[in-house]
Parts: sequence; C-alpha cells; structure tokens
Amino acid sequence: MIWGRGPVQVSRLTYTLRGPEWGFAVPQGNLAALEEVIRLCSSFWNGLGSLIIPVRSDGTLDQSLDRLLEVREVDQMLVHDAIGECAREALGKRFREVGSLWMDDHEIHPYYLSLNDRDESLASIQRPVFGSRRLRRVAEATWGHIADDEVEDWRRRFEVTEETRRTEALRGILEAQIRGNSPLLLGARHMGAYEQRAGFDGYPCLFVFGRAGFEEIVHFWNLRSRLSGFHDSRPIVGIPREMLSATELEPIRVWVEEPKGATYYKPDISLAVEPAERPAVLAALEELGFVSAGERTRYRHGFPEPPDGRTALEFFELGTGQLGGPMRRGANATTLATVTDGRAALDVPSPEGVRLPYGYLRFSIDGLPLPLPLTTAAARRMIPNAWVSQEGLTIKTHTERRWRFDIELPDAEQALIDWASSYGYEVRPSQPGRYAQALVGRLATPADLDALADPIAAEILDQLTPDSTKRLAQRLKTDVEIEAEALDEQVLLELLQGQGLLLRVAAKTLNELASNLGRRAPELTAALAGLIEVGLVRRGISFACPRCNFDQVVSLGELDERIECQACREELVTPVLSGNKEHPTAYFLDGLTARLMEESLLSVLLALRRARLDGGARESFIAWPGLLFTKSGATVDGDLLVTDGSTVNVFECKMNASRLELDQTRRLLNLCEELRAKPGIAGLRGEFDNQIKSLVLEAGGIVYEGEKLFDGE
Repeated sequence: MIWGRGPVQVSRLTYTLRGPEWGFAVPQGNLAALEEVIRLCSSFWNGLGSLIIPVRSDGTLDQSLDRLLEVREVDQMLVHDAIGECAREALGKRFREVGSLWMDDHEIHPYYLSLNDRDESLASIQRPVFGSRRLRRVAEATWGHIADDEVEDWRRRFEVTEETRRTEALRGILEAQIRGNSPLLLGARHMGAYEQRAGFDGYPCLFVFGRAGFEEIVHFWNLRSRLSGFHDSRPIVGIPREMLSATELEPIRVWVEEPKGATYYKPDISLAVEPAERPAVLAALEELGFVSAGERTRYRHGFPEPPDGRTALEFFELGTGQLGGPMRRGANATTLATVTDGRAALDVPSPEGVRLPYGYLRFSIDGLPLPLPLTTAAARRMIPNAWVSQEGLTIKTHTERRWRFDIELPDAEQALIDWASSYGYEVRPSQPGRYAQALVGRLATPADLDALADPIAAEILDQLTPDSTKRLAQRLKTDVEIEAEALDEQVLLELLQGQGLLLRVAAKTLNELASNLGRRAPELTAALAGLIEVGLVRRGISFACPRCNFDQVVSLGELDERIECQACREELVTPVLSGNKEHPTAYFLDGLTARLMEESLLSVLLALRRARLDGGARESFIAWPGLLFTKSGATVDGDLLVTDGSTVNVFECKMNASRLELDQTRRLLNLCEELRAKPGIAGLRGEFDNQIKSLVLEAGGIVYEGEKLFDGE
C-alpha cells in the first residue's frame, strides 16, 4: 500500500556527472606493479580518486579496505596482470565487477579537462625530473606522470617546461599540489565532494614520505582518494623528508592560513607521518611556528577571520577514524521532474560551468520517488546496464550538452521483489498479511486507523472477535497451565464446555458489551462510533429462529419487514420485541476485521499507524503487513515492513509483549542485518524483556509498547 502519492508527482532530482570510481588490485609489496598503476592514473578523469588495493597471494585483503570502501565505493575493480588466479577468484567474489588493467580510449584524459571549462587558452605546467627512483615515485604519487609519447599532446594545451634541479623540482611538486597544475590534479576537476555524512572537518593534511616504499605510497594514495576537500581547498599534500625545514615548508603555512569560509577551525593542520620521521617533522613545524594541539579538535561558526586570542598555528596527528562517512562527489545540479503514472521524461543540461570533451562519463540520478531503496535490479529495470552508486541510479554514457531519458519506475510490488532479491531473498505475503493488506487498502485515508488508537476500541474489538480454533487453543493453553496439577478427564471436559465450541459471529448489544467490559455504556459509544464509521464494526440485530432455533445476525443493510432464516429458509417477521422491550441493536465485526482479530493482527495495525505518525510529513509512507522472507530454504516472517523509500523497518508485533522470545528477536535482527533494514518490535499489552529492548535499540531499531501505540502525537 502506498499513501501520500498521487498519480502525478513533482520531484526534485539531483543529477551528477563524474569520472570512474575504480579500484586497482596490485600484488602486495610489488613496487613495479604499484608504479605502473599510479602512472596509469594520470591518464583518465578521476585517476586521483581511484583506490589502490594490495592483494595477498591467497586473495585476502587488509581490513583497512572496509573503512575506505565505506567512505567511497568502487564501480569496478581493475586487476593487475601480476595477480594470480587464486587472488583473482577471491576478488570476483568480493566486488560487483572485476576487469583487466586496460583503459578505453574514450575515457576522458586529464589534459582535455584543462581548457574546456575556462577562458585561458594556455597555462603553464612544470614537469619535475628526478634521477632517484624513490623521488620519482613520490612525484608520480603526488604530482602525476606525463609519458614521453604524450608530451606533444600536453604541449598543445600547456606551456610545458622541465625542472631537473632537485630542490626546485621538489618545491614545484609542493606548490602544484597546493594551487598549481599537474596531471593528477587536472584529472580531479569537477570531482569535488558535494556531500559527506559525518564528514572530516576539513583540516588540511600534511603527509611526509620516508622511504616511500610500497606501504607508504599506498597509504598516502588511498588517504587522499578518501579525504574530501573543504571550500574548494586541497585536502592533502605529500612531501618527501628532504623538505623538512622551515624554509621549504613555508608554502604549507600559507596553505593552512587561507580563508575557509565563515568557520574558524582549530587545529590548523593534521599530520600523517611514519613513526621514524615524526621527530624531524615536529621540529620543522615548531620552527615554522606550529604548536601541538594534542587531541583537541574544534570549530566555531561565523568567523571569516580568526577571533582575537589566536596565538599560534596548531597541528594534530590524523587518525584512521577521521576520514568521515559515505561521500558523494562529482559535478552536480538539480532539476524538477514530473512523474505521471510511474513514468518520467527527463531532459537535463550539463551543470552550470561544466563543459566536458567527448568521452565517457558516469551520469547519476538521485531523488527518484521509488517505493523502496534503489537496487541494481530496479535500476536495470528502469535503464538497461544501469547500476547503483553512492550518487544513485548510474549509467555509463557519453558527454552531451543535454541528456534525455524516459524512465518507468517500478510499482510497489515489483520494487519489493527487486529489493529483497538483491539480498538473496524471495518474498511473498503471508495469509494474515493478505487480510491486513485488504483491510487497510479499503480505508479511505490513513487517518482511519486512528479509530483503533483507543484502549476502549481494542477492548470492544476483542469482545466482538468470534471464537475460533486458534483462540480456543490459546485459551485452553492458559487454562490448562492453571489447572495442570489437577488435569483429568473431568477437568478437561469442563474447560471445553466453558469455551463454547460453536464458531459463530459474536454479536453483542451495547449493554452486553458494557457488562462484559465492566464499563458504563456511555463510555463505549465514542469508540463504537469511530469503529463503525471506518467500517470495522457493523450493526444489525441478533436473534434465534423460532422454528429451528438457529442463532443468526442480520446487518442493517439486509433488514426488511420480513427476512429469511439463514438455516431453515423459513420466512420470518423481523423481530420487534425482545421480552417486553424493543429488540436491541447488536454490534459485530466486519468479516475481514474478524479474520484480522482472529489472527491477532491488531498490534500490527497499531504499529503501522504509529510508524506512519512517526514519519511526520514524508512524501510517502509504504507498508506491507505480513511478509515471508525465504533464503536457502529457510523462511523468516516479518509482521510489518514500513519504508519511506530510503529507510526500511521490519517489525515483530505481539498482542502481549512478554511473549516475544529472545530467539525470535535474534531471527528478526539477523534478517534486518542482511536486508540492511532497521528492526522494530511492537507489543499491545505489557512490556518487552529489557534484554530484548536493548538488542533492538542497539541495532538502531524502534520499540513500541502499549501507551506508545495508542498515543496520538
């Protein structure tokens, strides 16, 4: 069921243009392979943003990779030829797409990015030349690489000079990283971060190379690929240990003192330093006027200039936990899109100020009004060969001045199937779920569920619920537990006689309801009126046929002066009197409502209502009561799934909270973990075990107990 969406919707979409997000797998410790890869990264758009992944011969990866991939996923893993079959097979199991170390000519080259979006016809670029292999490696990792056979191509667009003096070449590398041109930095144009959750606070980072071995180069490269810039600043600069003097580091002081908008940050700079180089780095910074800030990090808004009292530049050492959360990057813009009956025709221009040469780019769309979180199956249903990236639905296409797409969005049922299948699950509604879906589907508005949000209404529904084999079994179980010590044939007979085995409509007059509930009749009328108005309770008369003595209930809509007995078909005069009084009106449950109450689904309906209220003013609220999730032959049920299109909650609902057991809770938590959903538990009466509540809340879930389910706010 979908609430809050009409056949025509207007949605604000974000669309993003970017270069590839690649990972390069190289053999652990293989410097030659590493150098080949970092040189290759100077030849395509977003080479600087690629991830380098060392792989051991058995295919295992360092655990730090998980943190890097959390910040930014990769579209494809490109594997160096030196990787063996065992490791290659392991990579294929870990990553969505694995390919060879090969570059398509249609990928945009950095030298094309230099002049297509600015007025300068020519700019200078200084190419550093080193005799030392170690310094060449530092230069290739920080500045980039121009192959000999590409020099003429670069000279068509730049005034290219070479610097062979080591001191000047090193200073040129530093200045190029801060504000100049280089192949790697040109390849990062239009690839700035525009969103990051729990982002790193923008402190510039200084990385100092010691031996510039395999581990150091990989550490620097991957750190830079996952640090976001702040107010268009360069987030990280790498230098060799030869530059550790106040004179050589003077550009660093200028770099960190540049304005960073209307926010004042302290400390001024972070450090990433190998332990062996730490004393020399600290000495050089102190000579330059920096003091240690220890572990203190802080910022204040509204200071375009440092406030009075700032006496020194401060530094701190960067920890692995300061990378920030998931990041989106690229050239982005927004547009309004009209979706009619699930179809959208998009016609969007290139973002302002972005003119790209002919070649491949990745075009992403975010904000489509989808019933559930986007999956690759749903993406490919909308656009062939699409996939899901951190920017949303993504396709590989060519540069254009405008992009036009006709998209047909999946309906709710198809989206549910696609979403579950992306995690390896088959999903289908349970029979109780079908009952709940049918009842909620016929309500005029979601607000009709408010008729249930009254403890008296719940008591009335319980009183009017027909006896059934299931309810009989539940009552017998309780009574047998009470009488267990004295259980014999006579006791069992008395229990059965007390339950009333005839399965019939439970129609009761207002006075009967009041008497059974121990309340005064006027206390029930408001709740009864609400239940009748939304069609959950009906009115009629209840009587026994004078001929066959069959008890029957006839609704108001079926009443006439004469009616036919439902059993013997005798034509009867509609009863006028009951004793010496007018025959009273009887109240009974609608047939579908009776089925729901028989299946103990009142807690599910109240949890659905509560979740919708907690969603506030969301554009849509989508819910499926009663789903069965099957994987590898094992089935787990979810009493209720609710989503706003981005966040999903799966609930376990109980009429009595104390009946939720730990094993059942763990099954719910495991299901939610695999589905990347949040758990929820709802109990109409009583309280959940404290351990169970703690487990659910620790998983970021929701706990609804009696008062919360009935609450109207």
